Amino acid sequence: MASTRVHRTIYRSFRTQKTYTILQFGDFGGKTGGQVAGDSGRLGDKRDKGRILRLGVCVQRTQRNAFFTPDIPGMDRFQGDQIHSHDYRTPDRFKGTNVLVIGSGSSGFDICGDVAKVANQVFFSHHNPDMLLKEISENVVHKPDVEFFSEKSVCFKDKTVQALDAIIYCTGFDITLPFLKPSCGIDLVNGKFITPLHKNVINMNNPTMGFIGFINWTFVHRVFDLQARYYIEFLRKRRSSSTTADLEMTAVSTHFLGHYIVDYCKSLAEEIGVEPIPQIIFNAYNGCNRLRTSHYRTYHSAVFRIVDEDNYVIEFDEKNATDK
Repeated sequence: MASTRVHRTIYRSFRTQKTYTILQFGDFGGKTGGQVAGDSGRLGDKRDKGRILRLGVCVQRTQRNAFFTPDIPGMDRFQGDQIHSHDYRTPDRFKGTNVLVIGSGSSGFDICGDVAKVANQVFFSHHNPDMLLKEISENVVHKPDVEFFSEKSVCFKDKTVQALDAIIYCTGFDITLPFLKPSCGIDLVNGKFITPLHKNVINMNNPTMGFIGFINWTFVHRVFDLQARYYIEFLRKRRSSSTTADLEMTAVSTHFLGHYIVDYCKSLAEEIGVEPIPQIIFNAYNGCNRLRTSHYRTYHSAVFRIVDEDNYVIEFDEKNATDK
């Protein structure tokens, strides 16, 4: 699949309606004066943090560049343009063409609507029954999974065949850890799941190794910040203890926590003695997701603002959300 490598996965039309209060780190509302937020608001100065981290190795999820593309018969013979959503920036190159978008996640839904503005026809291939009820644009047709490709066309599972000029794979990313040797004691299952991890953070076979940011479908900054604090505090306790026998650990079975993310974050905060993520943050985050479902055409124009510890408001840009 031909591809032009870029350094970021954000396309030009990308918008987030999540308030900065959700996206920011918990204790970094302004200048920190050389301090690092953590236990009781502080972990100490940066030099202290450095001494702690020299006792451990932290693996952080950063830019994901292991694109996952499904293995579909004929994709190597297709003569049109093929890109992954990672490389998508603007719809300009697809003007007047017939485009296939595969995948109905956040990027698939956004890119489908974006490409439809200039394309002749967009075929939206997915197996999400809820998505079938959404009329994205007059020139967007919902289609099932792909059966196979030919040089200039696609055959879907329903046996229909459509002429095609381009394919955009909005099919996610795999986890890659090429820098970890087998002696680290980590298994990577199907490019999706790291095991054995305690609390989705601590390598149970080598407890000085921590993994930050491998939770899926959550508001990343605050959750990952909390994971980092948990890891540093774990190293502190381990350093002060002559044995790890009293540190009971249990391997997690998934990186997808769903609504259990609230209990997960509370457990991390309680164990290290810091203020938990306020419930209003979870409420607003869930509200964002509900709005995406109910106002799928205009939710990008909404801004969530947290009023106090119990309430948030949703503000629409009237110019861009006339049909909300």
